[in-house]
Amino acid sequence: MFPRIGATKTVILVISGQMISSVILGYKVGELFVILAQIFGVAIILFGVYLSKNFCAQNEKINSMIEKSL
Repeated sequence: MFPRIGATKTVILVISGQMISSVILGYKVGELFVILAQIFGVAIILFGVYLSKNFCAQNEKINSMIEKSL
């Protein structure tokens, strides 16, 4: 699993999972602003994972095109 998605992405996904669970557990005791800030933070991390996945895929395509031209 680690070689496929990478160690950095694995760590980011674990941390985002912990943040999501903390938002769910803190929902009953927290204020609305705090909960919205936590949800926003989780969304930013998940968006970063999405961007890094797309960025790596584009780099692989570019590298394969360069290798074919050589």
